Amino acid sequence: MPSYMGTYMKMSTYTCHKDFVKMRQEGYSQSAYDHSVFTKKAGMDIVIILVYMDNLLITGSTPELIKDDKRTLHDHFKIKDLGDLRYFIGIEVMRFGKNHKLTAVDYNAHVGNKVDPEVEDLVGYQKLIGKLIYLTITRPDICYAIQVLSQFTQRPKQSHLDVAIRVVRYLKGSPGLGLFFPSNTTSELAIYCESDWAICPNTRRSVIGYVVKLVGALLSWKSKKQ
Repeated sequence: MPSYMGTYMKMSTYTCHKDFVKMRQEGYSQSAYDHSVFTKKAGMDIVIILVYMDNLLITGSTPELIKDDKRTLHDHFKIKDLGDLRYFIGIEVMRFGKNHKLTAVDYNAHVGNKVDPEVEDLVGYQKLIGKLIYLTITRPDICYAIQVLSQFTQRPKQSHLDVAIRVVRYLKGSPGLGLFFPSNTTSELAIYCESDWAICPNTRRSVIGYVVKLVGALLSWKSKKQ
């Protein structure tokens, strides 16, 4: 992850991807997996441009590279510099000195079909879970809890509602929490995986999961039943 995060720019007119031939001529490489991403390397340093319609997100390993990148863009396009990144395609970016250490659910408590009363307000529970599922787009820290709770939308128990309310309280207590990207200059890649045998209390199936991190920043994660 680049140590310098990130500046936001806007083009005065919409520019098609075919118009970025000039960028390739300037030494930028267009990603074969995502044509909206352009990169340029200078030794061990790198600058990255993400294009979304007429919006540009620019980041890099050093402020000097980003300044050179801006000058190159100004030479070829009409660009307005909007300063440090705050919002981009609906995602808010904030800077903190420390990471948070909260959890949305007690991971030692396995949610299953306990012998407890069913929820009387079935529709209310379903609407709550639906809203929380939508929220996981920008709050991946609650994905595990909501993935479990969404399995009981047909006949939820009071214990399921209690966990859902805990998630809501967790969200209320951490409104600014999101993905944490440390400003390190190293490029250490770490991958963790685990398999819990017969951990699901309902089906007795195993659950496997993995997490991929770059310099401590979360890049990819997944968990599923066997």
